Amino acid sequence: FGEWQGKTPEEITRFDPGVVQRFYRDPTTYRPDGAEGLAEFRHRVVAACKDILERHAGQHILIICHAGIIRMVLAHILEIPLSNLFRIKIGTASITRVEFAEQGEEFLGQLIFHAGSLNTQA
Repeated sequence: FGEWQGKTPEEITRFDPGVVQRFYRDPTTYRPDGAEGLAEFRHRVVAACKDILERHAGQHILIICHAGIIRMVLAHILEIPLSNLFRIKIGTASITRVEFAEQGEEFLGQLIFHAGSLNTQA
C-alpha cells in the first residue's frame, strides 16, 4: 500500500477526506503513492496460483491468505476489471472456495462458494 502501509484510515484521510473512497471506487486510477500497481500484483498472484496448481495437481488444498489475494484470484477467475476489485467484499475469517480444472496447459477456474464471514463480530 505504499505510503498508506501501516497507517490508520484516519491518518490516511487527515488531509484528503475522500482519498480512500476514491481508491475503493477505482484502485487503478487512485492507488497510494509508492504502491504496487494492480496489474503487477495480479501477475504475481496468478503466477503463484499457477505454480501451486501445477505442484498440487489433482489435490484439494487450503490456502490461508489476506483479502487482496482472494480478490485478485476471484477477479482473475471471473474476469472482473481491476477497477472493480473492491466490489468484492472479503469479510474477516471468510471462506472462498474455488475449483480449477485442468484444460490442456491451462487451468479453468470456477467460483464454488464465497461466504461473508465466520467471525460473529464482523
